[in-house]
Formats: sequence, structure tokens, C-alpha cells
Amino acid sequence: MRRIIGIVGSSNMPINDDAEEFILKIIKEIPLYDVIVTGDASGVDFLVRTLCIENNRMCSPIYSKEQNFNNGYKKRNQIIADYCDKITSVALPVTKTPCYHCGRDDHERTGGCYTGKLNGNYEVRIFR
Repeated sequence: MRRIIGIVGSSNMPINDDAEEFILKIIKEIPLYDVIVTGDASGVDFLVRTLCIENNRMCSPIYSKEQNFNNGYKKRNQIIADYCDKITSVALPVTKTPCYHCGRDDHERTGGCYTGKLNGNYEVRIFR
């Protein structure tokens, strides 16, 4: 049965070989018949979109209709949460503010955890 899997997370994710390897490992864990969903932000979303294209994976980006928090990014994250069967939130280690969305204090606050919490079926992966 085809599932819809969201991979979302930190817009602060670096774009480098280590980050690509980390995201590609997550993508490859998902069966080929499943659809991968991500947002339209930089960082994790950008890497997911790019690596799905490069590896011939089904990817459906969900775009923000507006470039602001409430009517744009928050609404996009709610759509992703409602659409997906499961969410993987990718975060960086905590630097300033720990994530209050998921209650963990070992990674930065990220909209990916907000999206995962809305979905209810999610995991957090920390890129170190």
C-alpha cells in the first residue's frame, strides 16, 4: 500500500556532502512506491527536492501561497501534516533555542517538529 511520507525540517541545514548523505540515507529507507512530500523552504526541503529528482524518486513539494508565517509557512506545514501518513523531521543540534514543539532539548527549534506534532506520527532525526 502506497504511503505518503513527509521529510521536512531545518531551513538552516547546510548544503554540503555530509548533509546530502544524511538526507539521501533517509530517502533510501523509504520504499520506492511511497511518495515523499516536503516543503518549499531552504535547507532540508531543498535537499529533499533535489535528491529526489537526482535519484528518480516521487516527490511532491507543497508550496507556501504567501511568504509570511501565518498564511504562508504555517498553513503549508498544516497541509503537509494533514496530507502525510508519517513525518520525518530533520533538525540540527541545539544552538540557541531548544525545540518546544516536540519537547526535546537536544536539537534546535524547527518547523519540522511543529509539522510532525500536528501529524502525530513522526520521528526526529538530528544531523550532527
